[in-house]
Amino acid sequence: MIKLLKFFNENEIEKQDEESIDKILKENSFDKNTIKQARRMLRQQKRMKQTREVLENYKGIDITSGEKIIIKSPKVNIEKYFPELIKAYGELEKKSSSYFTVDDCLHIGIYKDASIPMANFALQQIVESKTKNYMIIDWLSITSNLSEPIFFKPFPSDFIFDILTGKVKIILGLDFDALIELFNENGIKAEWLTVKQTMRTKQRIKIKGLVVINDRAIKMTVSDNYEMFFFGGLLSKILFDNIYPESIAKSINPIDEEDVDFLDEKQ
Repeated sequence: MIKLLKFFNENEIEKQDEESIDKILKENSFDKNTIKQARRMLRQQKRMKQTREVLENYKGIDITSGEKIIIKSPKVNIEKYFPELIKAYGELEKKSSSYFTVDDCLHIGIYKDASIPMANFALQQIVESKTKNYMIIDWLSITSNLSEPIFFKPFPSDFIFDILTGKVKIILGLDFDALIELFNENGIKAEWLTVKQTMRTKQRIKIKGLVVINDRAIKMTVSDNYEMFFFGGLLSKILFDNIYPESIAKSINPIDEEDVDFLDEKQ
């Protein structure tokens, strides 16, 4: 290991391209296992460098996808619909279900006792009457989602206990047509891609997490025709981090000319 690190420093390996690195390693008679280890170390070194670059400059290469990314700090206060959830839970003292909407696109039903078996069906019926482009989720799936843990939310302990034990069920339904309309109202040009456009987009960007509903993805255009797409990260913020959809729309900052130049540069 020490010999390998010394060799890296002497040959300034981190400044070489992959083809040159392979040539240098083979010319110095390293065995197959050492070459394999060297390549693994170089990948780790490259990822550390890319991560450092993103953290320092708020732009760089995403170590997972290999694509260029830009991190923009929200210019608006991010608001969450915790009060509405707590209020609806309180209503269960007098009845077995409660229903409300958030920003006219997110439908939420809270159920207990005899209402639980029909919870999914009941909310689905409501959302289906509005659109065919929707998603229904059981909020208990937050326990397996990479989002803000339920224990960190400002809920009464009884509320959290009832959700985790199944005494209370929360079902969320997101109307994507209404969400697109909300984005457009807040200055983000959002629209459905066609099925063919969605297939081409998935092949082109090669990043996991693109939200696809009925074989169609959502494209958003900001800052003089710069395009972005609706990914699982935004969806998780709405459904599991309980951020108002309108706050999400307002937090999508337009990118400036310098950012566009960075994204257009060849890697």
